[in-house]
Amino acid sequence: MNIKNTYHNKTVGQFGESAAEDYLISKGYKIIGKNVKIGYSELDIISVIDNKTVFVEVKTRNDTEYFNEAEFSINKNKLKSLKRGIVKYSILEKINLNNIRLDLIVLCLDNFNKPLKLKHYRDIF
Repeated sequence: MNIKNTYHNKTVGQFGESAAEDYLISKGYKIIGKNVKIGYSELDIISVIDNKTVFVEVKTRNDTEYFNEAEFSINKNKLKSLKRGIVKYSILEKINLNNIRLDLIVLCLDNFNKPLKLKHYRDIF
């Protein structure tokens, strides 16, 4: 494992999650949780809009060449893990499972960790 790459990836991810949070707030979402660990799952952002709880997975890249690949990094196992975490969180917090949604935000950052591109996919499952 390359410690430098691991640190870099974590830092890029943190900038991406912060940019995604700013974006969501600008669109009227209320942030109620960030980086919530539940079992083996981590829920990047938990928000509420229009009385619906929205779980947001954030994928960040710092190279436009790999921007479109970020959305494909949500594979079957990742979705299964997210679903498990979302259901556990919803049960613990007594959230109606019919009133939840999973979104994906994909970002590309420039060399100064400012967002160049952002795509917001709503209701991915």
